[in-house]
Amino acid sequence: MRWLIVVECLLAVAVEHGLSAEQLVYVSLNKEQKIAVYDLNDNDSSLTLKKMVDVTGHPASTCVDRDKKHLYVSMKQSKSLAAFRIAAGGGLVLLGESIVGEDAAYVTVHPSGKYLLSADYANGLVHVHGIHSDATLSDNPLQVIKTDKRAHAIVHDLSGNFFFVPHTQPNAIFQFVFDADTGKLLPNTPAKLQRENNTGPRHLSFHPGGKFAYGSDEQGCSVTVYRFDPESGTLKAIQTVSSLPADGFSGERSTSHIEVHPSGKFVYIANRGHDTIAGFSINPESGDVTLLQHTPTEAVPRSFNISPDGKHLIAAGQSSGKLAVFRIAEDGMLSRTATVGAGNTPWWVLIVER
Repeated sequence: MRWLIVVECLLAVAVEHGLSAEQLVYVSLNKEQKIAVYDLNDNDSSLTLKKMVDVTGHPASTCVDRDKKHLYVSMKQSKSLAAFRIAAGGGLVLLGESIVGEDAAYVTVHPSGKYLLSADYANGLVHVHGIHSDATLSDNPLQVIKTDKRAHAIVHDLSGNFFFVPHTQPNAIFQFVFDADTGKLLPNTPAKLQRENNTGPRHLSFHPGGKFAYGSDEQGCSVTVYRFDPESGTLKAIQTVSSLPADGFSGERSTSHIEVHPSGKFVYIANRGHDTIAGFSINPESGDVTLLQHTPTEAVPRSFNISPDGKHLIAAGQSSGKLAVFRIAEDGMLSRTATVGAGNTPWWVLIVER
């Protein structure tokens, strides 16, 4: 109990003196072969460029380990997975790369910290790599699973016992059971959740309460609410609503990323073509969503991320080369606080609180 008292005292001192955790923002600049590192100011939601890290292989999707000490990056051109140590000041030190011949659209670390899982969009594959004690990845994957075309993400439930791989072309979400002892995925029953034609399930975000998940439908330009059964580890679609205005939008359009707010009260989805972030409130009992607003953002918002404290949302404009920084009000409404030039083809945004 003594250590708990010490921690509580340190937290009290931090609050009393207005101290807050460091928030680092990592943006993969695909065409420039760089990763930009920013400091996010909690008071005014501004971004300050700290470092521009040169990398090779065209960086794309990123994720951080459970201790927030290491960054993992999918390299599109070199078809590799790179491991970096997060140094003092947010800089990155390359630890090693695993050349796996995959173009990973999405990477994530298992809650145990022992495995990195990735979804290969082009080849319709799922890879599981082991993470060594020094944070490097196994040279060869522990497992490779053939799924279907356009595997766009790989997401686990809160326990890490179940994984889901949305596919935009077959309009299906593949469902897996994960064995944390062996690092192997096994098909769940049913092995996939089939959606309607031209839906295109792309990304998935779990509610912090664990009972629901929220998906972006790329072709359908919609948000789908799924009920999650923690016993069977399966999803059931219970609501689908348009992510576009009620009066419609006739231009070229698709959705991309989706994230549930840390409070569990809101969910946000990016509309490409319409170039907005659509915010929805969440009914805590039913899980159903209700539209709050459409907020203009930068052109072709491929990626965005909500800060762990729930106060900020940063969206990358793939075409504009700029970052749109938003403040999230208590009622879930967004207001833009800054627009920052990032570079050529910002691909992924990740906010790391340390």
